[in-house]
Amino acid sequence: MLKIEMLPAAHGDAIWVEYGSATTPHRMLIDGGPINTYAAVHQRLAAATSRRKNVDLFVITHIDTDHIDGAVLLLRDESLGIQFSDIWFNAWEQLAPEPLGDTYGPEQGEFVSALINLKQRPWNRAFNKGAVVIGDTGPLPVVQLPGGAKVTVLSPGDRQLRRLRRNWSSVILDAGWTPGDAAASLRRLENRREYQPVLRRDTFAAEAMGTDNAVANGSTIAFVFEFDGKRCLFAGDAFPDVLADGLHRYAAANGIEGRVPFDALKIPHHGSAKNWSPELYQRLTAMNFLISTNGARFKHPDPETIDRILANEPNQRVGLWFNYESPTTVRWRNPTGANRSRYSANYAQAGQSIILDLK
Repeated sequence: MLKIEMLPAAHGDAIWVEYGSATTPHRMLIDGGPINTYAAVHQRLAAATSRRKNVDLFVITHIDTDHIDGAVLLLRDESLGIQFSDIWFNAWEQLAPEPLGDTYGPEQGEFVSALINLKQRPWNRAFNKGAVVIGDTGPLPVVQLPGGAKVTVLSPGDRQLRRLRRNWSSVILDAGWTPGDAAASLRRLENRREYQPVLRRDTFAAEAMGTDNAVANGSTIAFVFEFDGKRCLFAGDAFPDVLADGLHRYAAANGIEGRVPFDALKIPHHGSAKNWSPELYQRLTAMNFLISTNGARFKHPDPETIDRILANEPNQRVGLWFNYESPTTVRWRNPTGANRSRYSANYAQAGQSIILDLK
């Protein structure tokens, strides 16, 4: 059994994965969405952990607020009583000292770091508390998860984390405290009303292909997840060139010739054309494409991203999976002409999750 559930996370990501036994599955959470959709995360986790409190892995892919804000609230949410076997997150203490502007996320990164340490939660245990990162050369990091699942990390690289460190330091120093100061972070967190542990409700033009250069997006933890013969790519907001290079190395390490086949792919950066490039789509093929966004904030997905995907998959019928039916996603509801045989479109009911069951 392998199920991927995209929660209603507005313009962000909050993805719940269950695999293994249908009665006692292993569980993984990827990101927490923006702050005003935390109610959906709380409700899903409350239902899933009502009897068994353990979650095998919580991946906080990067510090953009539409991924990390809900994580701050979740780590403060004492009502759930969840125990995480491991939390993957690259914070100040994992960013290598300097050897060699579009987000306030470093502040939230400091909050997450302080909350993890406050409760002595396991943190990057699979990496000996070091960074979740790939080297410029050599094997990609491979981690065995409970229940027979396997994760291969594709992003970030050393260069992306060095850029993040510079950005992180600048933002935190400008805000008036020192990176890595947990006590200062917790004091500031107590004074931030938006991060009080209460449940919140969701109230809330195409760019050149493959040109994303946002520091936070480049630091995304992206990975291949494998279980019981199924292969999925959780791409976060990763850069397309980093993903393409990682997939090239993954294919070589696993004896795959040509494009790497996936049963499911969470499209990077909510379908932004900046995160989908010719080099990337030449490296992969997939049966199902997951698009996590309501399009309200940045009008994602960009139509040319989906057009490229469909043009890239001419020999098979693919599934498009949207966790919202919105003005930016409804255009794919009724395929016409040549597209009629190319894809099926699947939408969540209003306010609900959408679940891809890979059996």
